[in-house]
Amino acid sequence: MRLSEVTRTDFRPPFGELDVVGMVAYIGSSLPGNSGFQTVYLADTDFNILGLAFWGGVKVLVSWNLSCVYWR
Repeated sequence: MRLSEVTRTDFRPPFGELDVVGMVAYIGSSLPGNSGFQTVYLADTDFNILGLAFWGGVKVLVSWNLSCVYWR
């Protein structure tokens, strides 16, 4: 599956989960005015970009299993 498929309106991952492999292209800053979210942008080999928003920032998840990120 390519990252571009995630943007399709009919995209529904099996079991509500999505395994993603990509290169981290950019980690956004965690500013107080952004509702506690920090966005990490991943890129694939076709230069598609996927932004993942993490509540509380990435540092909160360092001690948590990153494989438990669910599609919403």
